[in-house]
Amino acid sequence: MKLLAATNRYYLVLAGLLFSLGSGLLYFGVLWALQRAVEERLFQQRDYLTRAVRRTGRLPATPFEGRMSVGTAPQPTGLRDVQLPEPLEHNELEPYRQLTFALALGGRPRWVSLSKSLLETEHVRGLVLWLLLAASLSSLATAAILQGREVSREAPRAMPRGVHLQSSNLPSELTMRTEEETLKAIKRGEALWSDRTLGSNGQNCNMCHADGSATHPETYPKFKQQYGRVVTTQEFINWCLIVALRGQKQELGGEVLTALEAYQAYANRGEILEIGVPGP
Repeated sequence: MKLLAATNRYYLVLAGLLFSLGSGLLYFGVLWALQRAVEERLFQQRDYLTRAVRRTGRLPATPFEGRMSVGTAPQPTGLRDVQLPEPLEHNELEPYRQLTFALALGGRPRWVSLSKSLLETEHVRGLVLWLLLAASLSSLATAAILQGREVSREAPRAMPRGVHLQSSNLPSELTMRTEEETLKAIKRGEALWSDRTLGSNGQNCNMCHADGSATHPETYPKFKQQYGRVVTTQEFINWCLIVALRGQKQELGGEVLTALEAYQAYANRGEILEIGVPGP
């Protein structure tokens, strides 16, 4: 369960990063497409004017949206962003994309500037930004809800830790002996967990279940299809030793299986007892 929760958090973080990256690419892709559309329109207007001048020798009245200015003073040619007064309210400036090019009129060079408002583009960009922001907030809220459910499902309830005395009148010698012998079994089990000599193929328990993880001793006894019946923790540890490690069958209740069970239980201490839950 701990490993599953950590994996879920990892995928949530990865999904968040990928979503942020995709949102950024989408946003800048939309901006690029909008700007390209404006520039394409300006180039079409330039080509129209060039053809009209070649045919008639003069500039026609502007038959398209946007602004056009003609001057005799040389100007830098090409595309640029400018701020021009708003047509109705001259005290306000609007963003424009401007294309400047040279054109011969009456044998003399003239510099023509075509400008197209970017106000609509700004509105579309703002709309896209708000949509991406709303989608991000929605994704974060969904991830928080899912994570909250995972935590609430897997977080163990508050419970006492350490030695559980059934009676406060137990002799101190018995309490001390219990702690010493249990700790001895746990340490022995920890050593056996990484012992390659338990099998014949060079494997050990820790290779598949690092530090006793993903063993879920809190779910035993339970049905295991390998046996076709309900088994105890020791019985299934025995199955792993025989099948996975190609080792010898150990005695149930013996020193080896008891030590391995003690370490496995200690490594998973604090989990809620859920007898019979399918899985490892």
